[in-house]
Amino acid sequence: MNTTSQNTSIKDFVSFELRKMLETNETLKTLSDRLDLKSPSLLSMVANGKRLPSEALLEKLFVVWKTGAKERKFLRLQLKLEKKHQKGKEALSLMQEIKKLNPPSTFFKLKLKQIESVRDWHVLVVRALANSPEFQADPQWISERLRNKISPKQARTALSLLIDRGLLAQDEKTGKVTVCQDYVETTHEIPSEAIRQHHRGMLNRALEALSEQSVTERLFNSITLNFKPEDLELAKKRIVDFNRAFHEEFGHNTSDTVYQLNVQLFSHTSPSRGKEK
Repeated sequence: MNTTSQNTSIKDFVSFELRKMLETNETLKTLSDRLDLKSPSLLSMVANGKRLPSEALLEKLFVVWKTGAKERKFLRLQLKLEKKHQKGKEALSLMQEIKKLNPPSTFFKLKLKQIESVRDWHVLVVRALANSPEFQADPQWISERLRNKISPKQARTALSLLIDRGLLAQDEKTGKVTVCQDYVETTHEIPSEAIRQHHRGMLNRALEALSEQSVTERLFNSITLNFKPEDLELAKKRIVDFNRAFHEEFGHNTSDTVYQLNVQLFSHTSPSRGKEK
């Protein structure tokens, strides 16, 4: 199993996310107005990766992205670290704080460009299917194996993306495709529209499976509970640890069947304002 973990540059991350926003329904002017910035030029430089975001801009982006408390702390530290590096100053204490929030992983973490390439749910499914002994790098075959949920054209595009991003490798002579890392995961510390879209796709697949697959093929289970918000970080860690342990026990590269395990933890209620006196 690959033991590499990837650290995300705050400049690259903010630039990446801003550019994705500007590619959808935003312009520099409308986004600058939404962030209450005096001029779009500052935002343009940050979006193009020419400068670091200011602390004030980062705080405004937290509101737009609805960033959680731990993620905010992580990104604030990353910003301070990169500013110190730019000035050539020692930053050991900051690096230790970041390490506590983001300990080294024994799993391969996706880089930003790789995250962008897997925004469509089927891309990582094609990657998992490539692990099977019977895999064929044939778009028609892939389409049929995925219950015709994607077209051969989408399968072909997914293969090209995975190879281009280094998540699959293809032998030039034989054309055989192999998986480059056994287990991959996205970062848990920073928000990303690509990751959100990936999860939306997987949730839609789960809804389809609820109707299309028999109870002998799938399991749906949930609990509703009263929960202490201060336990959230520990609960998240337990879930991530469970996912990794589940993969260790049940992930078999010798199988030609691909399953999906989705775990969601979210709040049904708005933040409490305390009991009225």
